[in-house]
Parts: sequence; structure tokens; C-alpha cells
Amino acid sequence: MSFKQGTIEALRQDPDIIIIGEMRDPDTIMAALEVADSGHKVLSTLHTSSAIESIDRIIGEVPPIEQERVRNRLADILRCVISQKLVPSLDGKRVLAKEIMVMTPSIRAAIKNNNTGEIYQMIAEGAEYGMITMEQDLRRLYLERKISLETAINFANNKRRMQQLLQAA
Repeated sequence: MSFKQGTIEALRQDPDIIIIGEMRDPDTIMAALEVADSGHKVLSTLHTSSAIESIDRIIGEVPPIEQERVRNRLADILRCVISQKLVPSLDGKRVLAKEIMVMTPSIRAAIKNNNTGEIYQMIAEGAEYGMITMEQDLRRLYLERKISLETAINFANNKRRMQQLLQAA
């Protein structure tokens, strides 16, 4: 049974939440969007390193003729994106570094207008909504002496931005 078939079958059970292991193909993505459109909560994973990459991957996985429709649906139904990495800590273990994007009207408009490049700054300035970029969280971990400077830079999605944040500290 495919993820798409499983998703459709799951709806017959009247679920509150549907978890899709990973959205790997256009059929699964479209099924997830349909389920979310019907008012059900859908949780899924993607192998991406940032919220923007996740959005772009979902849209990019569907045929070009469907991308505009998927972009609009995604903007309407998406609630948040959480990206996470386990990074080496100074105590020899691992610690969670995360990026959190919460849907706001500005982010919704950026997705609908195919301006996902603007979203990073919105996340960076969105602490009041609980948002944080991966670089901001790595900086926090470094300042709390949980990770090394080298680890903060190596695990950043954008090393230049990471270095700028660290210099401002």
C-alpha cells in the first residue's frame, strides 16, 4: 500500500491527526494536502535542512503545471515547519538545534507570490511568534557553552550569516 492509499484509508477511521512518515513523491504530497484541506492535522517529515527548503521541496516535487495550485494550497493550510539537527555538544553527547517557522500573513503571502527567499528574514524577526532560524539557535547554543564555535559554523545552513550573528554577540 502506498502512502497515498494509506492516507486515504486513514480518513475512514475518523482521525484527529494523520502522520505521514515522509512526503517523497507528488502523489503523497497531493494526498497530504487534500487531507489537510479537509480539516485534519497532518504531520510529516522531509529530509531538508530549513523551513524554506521544505516549502520549496514540496512545491518542486509536483509537476510544473501543478506548482501554482500547490503553492496556494500549501500557503493556506500550512501551520508551521520545524527543522532540526542533532549537533555534537561540548560534553561529548548531542544537542538539538532547531529552526521554527510559524505561518503568519507575511509568510503566507511570500509563499503564494513565490518569494520564499524573503521568508528567512521573517523567521529571523519572528521571535514574538516563537520563530527562530537555525543560525539563531546555533548561536544560542554556542553562547550557552553547549557547542563549540566550529560546530556552530559547521552546522549552520548559511555559514556567512552564522559568522555575522556570532560577530554581533
